[in-house]
Amino acid sequence: MRILVDGRCFQTPHATGVSAYASSVLHRLFAEHTEHEYVVWYNGIQTGTLPQWEYPHVSTVVTHWPNKLLHASLVVFRRPHIDRLVSRVVGGSFDRFLSLNLHAVSVSESVEHVVTIHDLSFEHLPECYTMWQQIRHALLRPKQQCQRAVMIQTPSAYTKDDVVATYGIVPDKIVVVPPTVLKCVDAVLPSDMPLSYVLCIGTVEPRKNIETLIDAFVCSKIYETHHITLVVVGSEGWKSRRLRKQMEHTPGIVYRGYVSEAEKWGLYRHAKACAYPSLYEGYGLPVAEALSVGTPVITSNRTSLLELYDPQLVTFVNPDNVAELTAALQHASTTTREHLTV
Repeated sequence: MRILVDGRCFQTPHATGVSAYASSVLHRLFAEHTEHEYVVWYNGIQTGTLPQWEYPHVSTVVTHWPNKLLHASLVVFRRPHIDRLVSRVVGGSFDRFLSLNLHAVSVSESVEHVVTIHDLSFEHLPECYTMWQQIRHALLRPKQQCQRAVMIQTPSAYTKDDVVATYGIVPDKIVVVPPTVLKCVDAVLPSDMPLSYVLCIGTVEPRKNIETLIDAFVCSKIYETHHITLVVVGSEGWKSRRLRKQMEHTPGIVYRGYVSEAEKWGLYRHAKACAYPSLYEGYGLPVAEALSVGTPVITSNRTSLLELYDPQLVTFVNPDNVAELTAALQHASTTTREHLTV
């Protein structure tokens, strides 16, 4: 089988949870299914540094349509067919198109489409998205993409069940493909970090519930009593300006913005705990990453997180309850890390 892989999820200014998931899934796919030929497709006038795949049966191709023009053409006209666009460059035809995230897509009728649904937070928590993001998701027609696809990948059984319930998709059509945590062996801790800190990693946006975490941190007084800092790491998203001001004016909180992979893993390994009180997750990769290096985790008792993680290793809290999150932070501050590790 000749498979065309959509690499557009890697074309972001910084690495994301989606790109980390896609990378782990592709490495596993390429290593375990060498009987197929794969072509990874990127597009853009300026593409920057792109992942390269060191497998003999995997190649890459770049087309140079302006991304906004391509997106608009795919949404409005359902053209060009992406498989034919790529075939003009590399020749031959394709049997399957693998989408690793929701994007505007159009392929030939003869090409099987496999779509990946990470979560349906945009359906259930529209208030966590800008008006433009809501319009964009509607234009992508996720339900129709799922109906047309021959297979749907989800990172968790929770997301699978959600797709079945929300879109009326037959369960047998959906395959759960969890990610593999790809640790960085060259982890480094930034030199200016506090000695003791609770780490929060994720895009600074409403869905990650950082505002509630800030309130709980203030109420816990772990900075005043134990000199434990809250370190927030992640790219700026919607409504981040207000949250940044709140962090800047709250003693004991450090906002680091985006960090490299090496720094991210250094921060995980030295953290007192990792707090991830997200309102909605299809998998919650930061939880798995923190646990993989023995860092205790405080996270939400919602969506996929309850399904995926052992309550003996993770402290679950109601993400809307400041008192519960406060108590969890206080408990983490007075418990040695050795008592909490995996």
